[in-house]
Amino acid sequence: DWSAGVPTLAAHPLRRPAVAEQMSAPMSDGPGQLRHLFTMAAQADPVWLSIALTSIGGVLLLGLALTYVMRRRDKAPPPPASPAHRRAIEDLLSDAEELSGRLAANLDAKASRLERLIAQADERLARLERAPMMEARARADRLSHDPSAPEPSGPLNRRIYDLADRGLPPVEIARQLSQQVGQVELILNLRRD
Repeated sequence: DWSAGVPTLAAHPLRRPAVAEQMSAPMSDGPGQLRHLFTMAAQADPVWLSIALTSIGGVLLLGLALTYVMRRRDKAPPPPASPAHRRAIEDLLSDAEELSGRLAANLDAKASRLERLIAQADERLARLERAPMMEARARADRLSHDPSAPEPSGPLNRRIYDLADRGLPPVEIARQLSQQVGQVELILNLRRD
């Protein structure tokens, strides 16, 4: 009998006596049985009502899930595409493939052009970095062939080296010695080489 455990709950000291009598009374079969059970559960203990409502909710969710699964199973697969639709899809795919091939070729061409431009820029940069050294050597060659140029170890060079060792800039050295700034810089650069 399902009501065998009910008297122990009804005999609880916090329960009302009327509820205990209703819960111990035998129940009739039929649709009113569920209503009677809810009424008794609500009067006896809110925990019973929450258990009953949770159980009903679980049963409803299970029923919805089964209905969903059955409807998905009964769904018919889509009808096969007609030959015209297949041809249109194949044409669309071939056009997309052709377009992607053209785009890939265009990107490859632009990438190779970019690589060439980078190589040219690197070459120009290397030439620009070599330019000051080549210019200094050209000046040194001109001065070495110029009979009016002072000797590398001459008195002017020693005075320039001495002032540079004291920390004076080339402009100040040129002003003090009444020489051109370029000549002072060249002599100082030759000393560093």
